[in-house]
Amino acid sequence: MIGPNKKYEIEVEESDGGLIVDVEGRRAHVEIQQVEGENSYDVRVDRKSFSTHVEEETESLITLTLDGETVTYKRPGVVGQDPRSPEPQAMQVEAKALHSPMAGKVISVQAKPGMLVKDGATIVVIESMKMESVIRSDRNGRIKVVSVKQGDAVSRGQVLVHFN
Repeated sequence: MIGPNKKYEIEVEESDGGLIVDVEGRRAHVEIQQVEGENSYDVRVDRKSFSTHVEEETESLITLTLDGETVTYKRPGVVGQDPRSPEPQAMQVEAKALHSPMAGKVISVQAKPGMLVKDGATIVVIESMKMESVIRSDRNGRIKVVSVKQGDAVSRGQVLVHFN
């Protein structure tokens, strides 16, 4: 079973009518079809069908709802700009902030004002749907303001920290 907080080696190759995806030696035939005019997709893995919706997509994170369950994945690295990512000007308002990718409750806060952090450093841990998610810095920088504290309820898109 694939779980959160584990890194997987994934290989993808094109095939007739879809993709062959190999996750740690387990191969599956995958077909993806976009639902017209929406950020939703019908996905078929071998003989099982799923509906998915892209809730939010940035250079470092992607949040999906897959058959009613919302999950957020950190991208390991981006080569080039994904055409479905928001235009840079849409993110300029809070460009020096880290936003919560989900609604939930803050379990712990690792960041402190003035702290130097590296890309990938743990900033906060949020509990959502009975699962803890580590929210990591998406850049190197210095924390200017921490906008949340342990026990706070946060909404998706809420600012967690501001950077200098």
